[in-house]
Amino acid sequence: MAWAWAVALVMALGLLASAGSPAFGEPLSVEPPSVELPRVLLPDRRFDVIPPPVDPKNLTPSLGFAGRRLGDWSIQLAGVQFDGPRLEALAQAPGPDPLEVRVREAFGRPVDLQDFV
Repeated sequence: MAWAWAVALVMALGLLASAGSPAFGEPLSVEPPSVELPRVLLPDRRFDVIPPPVDPKNLTPSLGFAGRRLGDWSIQLAGVQFDGPRLEALAQAPGPDPLEVRVREAFGRPVDLQDFV
């Protein structure tokens, strides 16, 4: 008698567990998530580098060059999102403050501009 109850319980649990799954042999119909995939940089063995600055104390031309080369691509680095127009605007921004101060204030983080460029 106890054996019959155990078999009935196992069968009932099996039916409950398979209630949401497709019948045996039927294909699963799973919709792919609608997530925007990031752009992937494919290696091409050609390295685009920023030309060394004429004056190591003035990185404005190098930052402007990097902004032009970056274009509409967006990069997130250390929690800061930047793109070409943002770098170009920083390079062209007038003001009494040095470039490193303007970049640091725009990014909201301390920046070693020589390493960044």
